[in-house]
Amino acid sequence: MAEKVGYYIVDLDVTTGLAGAPTLHLQLGVNAVTGIVQGTGEITQALAPPNGVIHIPQIGGVIHHTGYGKDTLLVSLQGEYLHSNPPSLVVYTVKVTAALAVDASWNGTGVFTNGSHVYNDCKVTNVTDQHASTRSGAAREHAVTSN
Repeated sequence: MAEKVGYYIVDLDVTTGLAGAPTLHLQLGVNAVTGIVQGTGEITQALAPPNGVIHIPQIGGVIHHTGYGKDTLLVSLQGEYLHSNPPSLVVYTVKVTAALAVDASWNGTGVFTNGSHVYNDCKVTNVTDQHASTRSGAAREHAVTSN
């Protein structure tokens, strides 16, 4: 994969691969010049609704390059979301972090936290092409049905 310049979008799945374990889905905008990364996220898990999906409205961080031999991107991210335990009316923030070591194609390994829960030895998979085809298909479908 050629080195990217400017601004580009990357969608990642970060998962332990264990059945029933949560998966962190990231939709990130990357400024290749500054190394700043910003976007949104979602944690999904096989739980009964409404507990299976957690939306992370803003997640951001930076990229550092190892720069020696095979360049590895070290990505550090953090964000937070609001959570409550009904019937309580108390709402509090939960911190989410991720530390990823990925190659130029954005595939690799990492760890993420959700509050006090830590998920180690995660596989990081670039799913940008899968999501782009879904998005463009939805846009084409909308264009056809709206005519």
